[in-house]
Amino acid sequence: MISSPNELGICSYCHPRVFLKALKRRISMNLSQLYKLANHGDVEAQVSLGTIFHEGKYAPQDYEESLKWLFKAARQGHLKSQYNVGYMLHKAEGVIEDNEVAFYWFSKAAERGLVEAQNYVGMMYQSGNGVEQNFEEAFIWLSIGANNGHPECQCNLGSMYLDGDGVHESITEGVHWLNLAFKQGCEYAREILDEDELWNYIYKI
Repeated sequence: MISSPNELGICSYCHPRVFLKALKRRISMNLSQLYKLANHGDVEAQVSLGTIFHEGKYAPQDYEESLKWLFKAARQGHLKSQYNVGYMLHKAEGVIEDNEVAFYWFSKAAERGLVEAQNYVGMMYQSGNGVEQNFEEAFIWLSIGANNGHPECQCNLGSMYLDGDGVHESITEGVHWLNLAFKQGCEYAREILDEDELWNYIYKI
């Protein structure tokens, strides 16, 4: 991906107007090349275009165009693109919200071990958002992510134990996972421990 003027082969010491004109021309050339590669199925080019249009750094920000290219990469099995497509559709990030399709792509990425996706699959099963509510499946996916060290999975799993959602209610287990999440900087875990006055339980574990 384009990251600096030198990478584009442009002298950064020339007159500012000349430099900017050359930079725009070179970026345009590189984007044209990316389009050519992406249209011929090059996954990395598709990901690069998706990222460029998402960030709006080297081209006008265009979430729909970003989603189009990330979707193409996701269909070819690009793991992070599968997650990013799910994320954009779930969060309605510049595109129409579609939680059923988001869940599909989160699941693809989760099954391949991406912990961020495992967290979303777990949460969506828990809430019934984009998929039929299923606390047992939520527990399974959040447990996988939590055991892989993902703080949000640990926090959400801890909440399930506290509420007894799909699992035997247990303050001890709930606090255990919330504390692990808190130690990794999860602010929501700290809020739960504060609101429910659970800090004293930590010293009993």
